[in-house]
Amino acid sequence: MIHINPFDLIELAIALVFIFIAKILQDVITKFDDDQELFTADNPALGIAKANYYLAILISFRGLFMGEGLNGWLAIRDFCAYAALSLVLINLSVIITDKLILNRFKVYELICKDRNEGVAWALSGCYIGSACILSGAISGDDIPLLDSFLEIGVYYMLGQVILVASSKLYRVSNRDLHSALADNNTSAGLSFAGFQAALGLILGSQAAGNMTLMKEDLFYFVCLSALAIVILLLARRFIFRFIFASGISLRKEVSEDKNRAAGWIYALGSIGFALLLIEAL
Repeated sequence: MIHINPFDLIELAIALVFIFIAKILQDVITKFDDDQELFTADNPALGIAKANYYLAILISFRGLFMGEGLNGWLAIRDFCAYAALSLVLINLSVIITDKLILNRFKVYELICKDRNEGVAWALSGCYIGSACILSGAISGDDIPLLDSFLEIGVYYMLGQVILVASSKLYRVSNRDLHSALADNNTSAGLSFAGFQAALGLILGSQAAGNMTLMKEDLFYFVCLSALAIVILLLARRFIFRFIFASGISLRKEVSEDKNRAAGWIYALGSIGFALLLIEAL
């Protein structure tokens, strides 16, 4: 006989309420009419960005359902506290992405006025990468709420620093990224998005399980993250070309030909490769 815990259903309902709050929050933060741009102007670029914002919220909430945790109304209290923290940190990642990763662009001007899908996908990859880190940091066995908030905050911000640093390294190996995104190269945006999402998956898996704030755990997290970045970059540069493209240069297909097929191969190949790395590292 299937047993359904009523508190699980309450948590699911609360999650839906917080997703609605997330929509209202971004409607307030943005300087344009989101619904008019999406459903009257039919802007596909904003649709990509908004859909992935909602997906990021859902991914971050996944961590709320993981771990043993408390029972009863104390669990509901903690669930609400973690959900509120998730909204704050995901929207903080939006600001970090805008100011430190895609800082050469007026992101929402390109998305709303120019309908630039490349920039929309690049922004989306940062959303998803951040959400994966947050989901991992939140998951695990419960400890006192304030201690847990501190650990989540430290690993989340450390993850943000690594995502920013990795974006700089990505640009070193893909010097034409900014010009490609400015030229509405969707393939370049997809490729970058896959890289950020893949790295976020790896960082989130390493942050899971209530890692402590001891120096050993922090050092391990940073070193493993650096190793993951190197492996991902090398795989995209050398391995993907021969496994997925029969020796054809995917970089040329992305940067010069704006080939969306190559962009999707880079994006989903990176995410799939990250799932294997999670099990191997």
